[in-house]
Amino acid sequence: MTNGTAYQAVARFMCNQGYELIGDGERMCQATGIWTGIQPTCLMKGNEHTCPY
Repeated sequence: MTNGTAYQAVARFMCNQGYELIGDGERMCQATGIWTGIQPTCLMKGNEHTCPY
């Protein structure tokens, strides 16, 4: 959800049930036109990978 793409606009991110948010749940548009924080992604819970022996 975002309130626009102008300076100081805020974007809030959520994941569907069963997924975990990785990154920032809220980002703000800066005067430079670049969003603060880390781009979020959703990772399925229980989908952790392990290295083989």
